[in-house]
Amino acid sequence: MQPFRKHRGTVAQSIPWAAGMEAVLEALEREKACGIGALKNATASLWPDGKAPQKDMMVYEVLRALAQDGQVRFENRRVPGVLEGTDAPFRVAIGI
Repeated sequence: MQPFRKHRGTVAQSIPWAAGMEAVLEALEREKACGIGALKNATASLWPDGKAPQKDMMVYEVLRALAQDGQVRFENRRVPGVLEGTDAPFRVAIGI
């Protein structure tokens, strides 16, 4: 067993901030409430081929900026857990 996935290449040197903001806003408008994974997927096409994307950092920073501007709020929800009869916390971003 290996602790890490196979190396995907060098890290992308530039972050497409404007396109990332647009992709996040479009996803929030379309879906109304999105988890972080869905927002990272919405930005997947913005990164150059052969470069490891920095989706996580970009999405968190875009959400921080949107929250400061009052354009997004966050809500905690419960979703089904792995074991029967259990649930788990799930945080979503909701466009305002």
